[in-house]
Amino acid sequence: LESFGIRLGGAGLGNILFPWATSIVYAKDHNLTRIQTTWKSLKLGTFIRKEKDKRMYYNLFTGRDGISGIRKFFLLNFSKKIKYFSDMDKLFDPFKHEHSYVKQELFKIVNPEHIKKANRFDSNSIAIHIRRGDFSIADSENLIREGGWNYQLPLKWYKTIIKKIRKFSNMPIYVFSDA
Repeated sequence: LESFGIRLGGAGLGNILFPWATSIVYAKDHNLTRIQTTWKSLKLGTFIRKEKDKRMYYNLFTGRDGISGIRKFFLLNFSKKIKYFSDMDKLFDPFKHEHSYVKQELFKIVNPEHIKKANRFDSNSIAIHIRRGDFSIADSENLIREGGWNYQLPLKWYKTIIKKIRKFSNMPIYVFSDA
C-alpha cells in the first residue's frame, strides 16, 4: 500500500523522521532525486485500543517532498536502482552535521496550517511532550534505567525535570500529551 501513499501500521512519526532525514541528506550529498516519503498511516491498534490520537498523519505534510503518484508506484515496485532508508539504527549520526538543512527541508513540507499554530506559542519557551498512547507501563523504574524501550516515563520524572528547570529559568513551559 505504501506505493499508493499510505502505510499500514509500522513506525510512528518520530521513527519515520529518522530515515526521512537520512534520505534527504544522502540525496543532497549524491545529487539524487528522492521518492516521496509515505507519511499517511493507518494503524489498526489505535482504533482497537480506542486511543484519542489515531496517529494517521494525514494532514501534517504537504506531500511535496519527492517523486510521487504513479511514477513512485512504478519506481518502488519495478526499479532495481532504489536505495531504501527505513530504520533508525544509527539515530542522528547520518545527519548530525546537517541540522540547518534538515530543519529547512522539514519546514518546506510541513502543512502551513501547523506552522501557524506553532507560531502562536512563545518562541522563547520549553515544550515537553508526555506520550502515553501505546507505550507500556514498566513494572519498575529500573527497567527503564537499564535501557528498556517503549515504556512510559513516570509522571514523577517530568515533574522533577520541570522543577529543575524552574530553578534556573522562568521561561514558559508548554506540556503536550496524548493522555
